[in-house]
Amino acid sequence: MRFVVVESPYRARTEFELSLNLAYARALVRFVSLRGDWPFASHLDLTQGLDDRDPAERELGIIAGLARLRVADIHLFGLDLGISEGMKRAQKATPGRCSVEQCSLPEWAEAMKAYGHGDRESVDALIAKFQPLWHVHE
Repeated sequence: MRFVVVESPYRARTEFELSLNLAYARALVRFVSLRGDWPFASHLDLTQGLDDRDPAERELGIIAGLARLRVADIHLFGLDLGISEGMKRAQKATPGRCSVEQCSLPEWAEAMKAYGHGDRESVDALIAKFQPLWHVHE
């Protein structure tokens, strides 16, 4: 099992964009998990306790996320939503011994293409599909 640091856009201007970014990050984590690797997406994990809207806390989260690269086997970049400024910073921080992978998920690529043509329905379906999978067990 390889340790994979997952990068995708997080910062958003609207609630819809944030929902899209979070769903995409979850889809990448699922992709990495189902292929038998161990994913870490700092923007899913660290934003549970740090406020991304606060510049100091955002910087702390970025630094903590990048620190995981020291032990990562693979640095994976999801491309379907574009490359954000945070992802560009992460690219520069990739250690030389760490493999870099670029990833496009077919259903996301298709949905984003349709969204670019004014069809939001397919994107809304993916956001719904990749909501947190938290369940109460009784």
